[in-house]
Amino acid sequence: MIQEGQRDVFAVITDFLAEDPTDEELLAYKLPDDLQKRVSHLLYLNRESELTFEQRHELDDFVYADNLISLLKTKTRLRQSGKGRRDQAVIDTPARNAPESVAEFLTSDPTADDLLAYMFPKDIQARIHFLLDRNGEGELTILEERELDDCLRANRFMALLKVHIDLRRQGIEI
Repeated sequence: MIQEGQRDVFAVITDFLAEDPTDEELLAYKLPDDLQKRVSHLLYLNRESELTFEQRHELDDFVYADNLISLLKTKTRLRQSGKGRRDQAVIDTPARNAPESVAEFLTSDPTADDLLAYMFPKDIQARIHFLLDRNGEGELTILEERELDDCLRANRFMALLKVHIDLRRQGIEI
């Protein structure tokens, strides 16, 4: 559970990305020491099967954030090496998912206006609606539940990033 005064992993990453890091800064990025210690503690509790529901959710946020940063770093390395779309298949799946879509968008050097206007591509929006409908009927498989959770985390991440950019434009520091 996030302690009072402790920022969650999404707030830290959105602050970092809102500062428009260079490729070198992105490739060298690591979570601050306090969050690294927190994730280590959560992983220890997980190994001992002692996580609470809230801690499980927090650990899932760390895993999602780590996957997103890893995707951003991989796509940045591919772009820097001049590799073409053919080599992109190494990290793309046949059906794109929300985290990959977000990572692809963020590595395209979007402006602040682009970030504020970002929406998931139509195929991903349709997939999210399908999953939400099945969820409402209680028919999701375990894999679909995980996919929906990833989509909602990607959506939450982009919403936080948009809020941070909007606040910075208003001169409000977080």
